[in-house]
Amino acid sequence: ATAAPAVAVKPVVVVDTDKPEIRPAASTTYLAWIVVTPNDHVNVRAMAIGDDTSFRVNPKGTGAVTGGIDGSTLIYEWFTPDRKSDLAMVDLSTQTELDVPDGVNTNSVEFSPSISGSHLLFGRGIRHGASIVLFDISSVTSEVIYSKTDTDRRSFFILPIQVNGNYAVWQQAILSRKTEKVISADVFLYDITAATT
Repeated sequence: ATAAPAVAVKPVVVVDTDKPEIRPAASTTYLAWIVVTPNDHVNVRAMAIGDDTSFRVNPKGTGAVTGGIDGSTLIYEWFTPDRKSDLAMVDLSTQTELDVPDGVNTNSVEFSPSISGSHLLFGRGIRHGASIVLFDISSVTSEVIYSKTDTDRRSFFILPIQVNGNYAVWQQAILSRKTEKVISADVFLYDITAATT
């Protein structure tokens, strides 16, 4: 038997305004994205899939970057004009803020969050580097599953991308501190049950 060839489908624009929209996130019922204003301010907007009415997620006076959605729960990064940054959660069905579990937000910068079931995946700034944190909401415990600090010759740019079921993924780029050019870039897959990368 032969398989039918794959056919490219013309993309359909689902959000189209006069401002740039970037970095979407979706669940089976909700869509969220960043809107960039003319003065480069960023806000997160969301809507139910199939609805034409969106709403602003982050509070006025803050900027925000999308994270991940599980069901109707969105986790995202928000920051104030002085660049203090934390993670926030919202129930998109009721448009109400949810409590972020103790131990997620610290005095450090938390960034690039994702959610799946009882797991949160996010980055945390550390002195001269960053860590990837896996947080279990049900047991209110966390573990650093990856961490890198810069050296005299190399800078490490690590970015959590997604947790989904039993797996977490992130990317890492290594840059030369002398030339600021990328030396290498890789993707990592973490098996939560086996605790292996």
